[in-house]
Amino acid sequence: MKTMLLWYKYSFPDFDFCVSDLDNYDSFRTILAYFICIFNLNCNLRTAGKFLWTTGKEFFPRYVYKDLIAKYKPARHTSPG
Repeated sequence: MKTMLLWYKYSFPDFDFCVSDLDNYDSFRTILAYFICIFNLNCNLRTAGKFLWTTGKEFFPRYVYKDLIAKYKPARHTSPG
């Protein structure tokens, strides 16, 4: 959910919040309520959270991170000998 909230923060300038507030549960709930308000959604916090979680799984699957890490991981150099 945090990844999707950050994506919305950087994609929509009107949806602005302090990134460090995502680590505090009460602030996180406030940010989620703000998300519902900004995008004029007709849902509760739980439904918005499920939306962000499932959308995040589709947009940012774990294997993408593994592929990127493997792609940019420094190659091991073996000494000749």
